[in-house]
Amino acid sequence: MTGHPGERHALVYCAPERLSDGVIRTAHSQDIAVIESWIRAGRPLIARTRSDRDADGSIALGLPLPLNLGKKRIALTVDPSLVQSVAQPPSLREAIETLPPEWRARVDRLCQELTEHAASVRVVGSLAWQYLTGEIYLHPRSDLDLVIHPTSMAQLRALLQILEDSDLSPGPRIDGEIVAPSGEAVAWRELLSSSRDVLVKDIRGPRIASRDMWLSPLEERAP
Repeated sequence: MTGHPGERHALVYCAPERLSDGVIRTAHSQDIAVIESWIRAGRPLIARTRSDRDADGSIALGLPLPLNLGKKRIALTVDPSLVQSVAQPPSLREAIETLPPEWRARVDRLCQELTEHAASVRVVGSLAWQYLTGEIYLHPRSDLDLVIHPTSMAQLRALLQILEDSDLSPGPRIDGEIVAPSGEAVAWRELLSSSRDVLVKDIRGPRIASRDMWLSPLEERAP
């Protein structure tokens, strides 16, 4: 286990042999069969923000379905006993070969540049799910959603410049977020502005926070 099922973007693998009545709960009973089939295929679910409807003590998860199943996202909870392991999202480097051939050269260059200035560059969203499952999630208008972990202000400045420059290149739009050492994330595009406040996200949900406060863990590290 490399993480906690309550961490944002955590990939949660459930044990098929522990499936039984009542260990999975969802708003629509007809989705149970889909979820059980997914688990039996060895595919992960993903951590999500809890809602008031989720049972105490349960693990709140999501299942984003591929294009051929309507791209529906199923919200569910599972009993903690069903959790087998927890993993981080795949790295961008791992997932590049899943991209359409016409996108790979550009994204490969971007990956090389980003990894020179970050502790990790991971991918979520459609590319991650296509890589993890072999099902079709990407389409010609898909964005690439990155999760990038810098460790200093110098790295953050370099990363933002690389990402901003990437908008000038043809190919998929590059979206995603920068994760501070605190674990709180802000969309990289929002960090290009000079606004005093930013929208911060963690597993508890979004909130407005002071830009300076969010940046402070990076500013306290070596420049």
